[in-house]
Amino acid sequence: MRHRPQYLQRVGTAERQPLEFLRDRRVAAFSGIATAESFEKFLRDLGGQLEQTQRFLDHHRFSVADLETIFSRRARPNWIYRDDGEGRRAHTVGL
Repeated sequence: MRHRPQYLQRVGTAERQPLEFLRDRRVAAFSGIATAESFEKFLRDLGGQLEQTQRFLDHHRFSVADLETIFSRRARPNWIYRDDGEGRRAHTVGL
């Protein structure tokens, strides 16, 4: 089954934006998927200026420490995109 992202969702809120929102924005991304390269390419194809990445192993179970490290960086993530209807896979996109 191929997942097709539908929108961006602001972390901690229900606010959503279309994927085109990334165009010409600085982007930091982290992922715990087997094909991180394709995720990063997807962000660039949407026009995002990918400035920072953090790759974890496929199916990585993010710990509180992982998230604290990611969210404390200079390019702090504000938006998250989910690639399935249940939000089991979430990829954060920092703007």
